[in-house]
Amino acid sequence: MDVFVPVAPADHLSAAFLRVASGEGFLPARALIESMIPYYEDVDGNFVEQFQTTALDARFWELYLFALLNEQGFAFDRSFKAPDFLCHRPLDRVFVEAVTVNPTRSQAGIVIEPPVPTEPAAFLKCHREYMPMKWSSPLTSKLKKKYWELPHVRGFPVVFAMQDFHVPRAMTFLSHSITSYLYGIEFVALIDEKENLIVEAIPRGPHEWGEKIIETGFFSLPDSQYVSAVMTNPIATISKFNRMAFLAGFGTRSVRMIYAGFCHDHNPNAAISRPFRFQVNHPKYSETWAQGTNVFHNPNAVLPLDESFLPDAAHHRLKNGAIRSLIPDFHPYQSQTLILTPKRIGRP
Repeated sequence: MDVFVPVAPADHLSAAFLRVASGEGFLPARALIESMIPYYEDVDGNFVEQFQTTALDARFWELYLFALLNEQGFAFDRSFKAPDFLCHRPLDRVFVEAVTVNPTRSQAGIVIEPPVPTEPAAFLKCHREYMPMKWSSPLTSKLKKKYWELPHVRGFPVVFAMQDFHVPRAMTFLSHSITSYLYGIEFVALIDEKENLIVEAIPRGPHEWGEKIIETGFFSLPDSQYVSAVMTNPIATISKFNRMAFLAGFGTRSVRMIYAGFCHDHNPNAAISRPFRFQVNHPKYSETWAQGTNVFHNPNAVLPLDESFLPDAAHHRLKNGAIRSLIPDFHPYQSQTLILTPKRIGRP
């Protein structure tokens, strides 16, 4: 598969594909993807066409999961079309299904997604009520497929791996509110008399947006006990491919990248994340595919997972009414990468 040689008419190619396929700043990512593709088996036979036209986000997310699971030591059996990845190690066997959150479209295919509010109160309401509805739709749709009843899946854990593409930079919202929807709780932060931060998790009611109402708590839905965990990575974007490719020696050294964002602050009294900023071109810079990954464990799972599934990820569990998290030393929640390319000055 040559993913960057167009297989569709020019007017069918997506703007995102053209930007990645032709931009000098994405040369490292292109080279890395081209090197990965010979090892990625196209089970459905339409990967390239969808990557270039209508489903770049979904196909890109699958490539990321392929890289992540390879890094974590898994091999793959692609004999089956569903779930997406049958992953196995000497002592592990788990199924991972890729889930993407896409923009709402009209019957004519036009995106009708409302813009993300900028006013703080409106943004908070959107964050608490509308975003969970976007996540609920693909997750519950996957739940209805009942993968765990398939003969080759029965008796093994199933994990839903979700990424949000419904608006630009939508994945940056995941870290801060997906927990509430999955577990059906909200967080209240208080400062006690000794100036220590106290965070309480309290049950919440349904999510309401306009005339639409959905139940909260994905892990409490019927049949959800057969989903061992939901995993996300808000920084798994094309920029991550660019950074990882640069580290692996792909692309020109003339491209410069500045990686900045917000990461977990391990100070127990920290109420917010802390900023970070790195020069990707610095000789001591390092990164892994797992960096930024969150695994939300289902407290009702029939087949629970432990941290050995993805030891380099952050793991979150609901225990005794509170969220208990095991978080790596450096764990980014949201980020952006400034890509700098040299200015080409033509000769007179």
